[in-house]
Amino acid sequence: MGLQCEACSNSINVTQKRIKCTSCALLYHSECVNFDDTSLLSRNQWKCPSCLIKQRKVGYNSKTPVRSSKPQGSITQPSINVCNPSEISDLLPHLEELLDKKLKTIKEEIVAVIKNSLLKQIKDEVKAMSSQFNLIQESYQVLQNEHHDLKQDIVKLQADIVEKDDQISELRHSINKQQQWCRQSNIEIVGLPEAPNENPKTLMVEIAKHAGLELSFDEIEFAHRVQPFKSTPKRPKPHVIKLKDRITKDRILSGLRKTKGATLDGLFKDGLVEIMWPFSAFGLDFDEAIRQKKLKCIKLNDRSEVILDRNHEYVTKSKAQS
Repeated sequence: MGLQCEACSNSINVTQKRIKCTSCALLYHSECVNFDDTSLLSRNQWKCPSCLIKQRKVGYNSKTPVRSSKPQGSITQPSINVCNPSEISDLLPHLEELLDKKLKTIKEEIVAVIKNSLLKQIKDEVKAMSSQFNLIQESYQVLQNEHHDLKQDIVKLQADIVEKDDQISELRHSINKQQQWCRQSNIEIVGLPEAPNENPKTLMVEIAKHAGLELSFDEIEFAHRVQPFKSTPKRPKPHVIKLKDRITKDRILSGLRKTKGATLDGLFKDGLVEIMWPFSAFGLDFDEAIRQKKLKCIKLNDRSEVILDRNHEYVTKSKAQS
């Protein structure tokens, strides 16, 4: 048997608020008797309206008529409703069912709160990660653009390097031609022993005289010894003589070539003497240039030979032994 409100005669559920009269011990809905937490009386002092009506007034009132005393036996005691064990056993399953429903509801509410909290936390983290991913993607795009620009710059620099290499090759060729042009009036003498107070210009005048040409000092721009590309121990430094024009040089070499079998005896005391067109522009010594076929050697006889370059321009090499 369920609990019943004495005011509305409806059953009182476990989940509904109720209050018990401290005088008659009857149960009431809190809403039926307008009791809440803001009431002046506490639950331990609250009495139902019926008990309040029955309560005797406190205080002295001389105008109140004296009531006749009633025999004690005529006083009726309030009846006390006591539940029998069968009713209690029937009530327990109902209470258990109500508790299970309440616990289930509380569990569902807790799960929903936790779920909502976790979902909100996950959404916030996903949002933050999405923002970071966007920043990383933007940074990657910037790096990709910079890489593309650098790649284009490298391609451009490589093209510039190729162009500059071509220009350098052209300049080297042009410089080489200019150097060759400047050397066209030069004569190199190799193997002449070094002597103190020697005069290279006087030497050149004697060589020209041997070739049948009268040469003056004014026709010689300079004459001096130079350091060879490959220095040989105990071998004297070669002489380089620059004449004012190529025609004079050609006349000297032509005169030496016409002598053919003539030697240079009487000019020098000893040593191997070579009179030639300067080949230092080849960057090699004379014999190495012949081996690499940069120069061509044609023997005239045992004591004279003619050296030709690729353009068949001659280089005269005369030998004499003292």
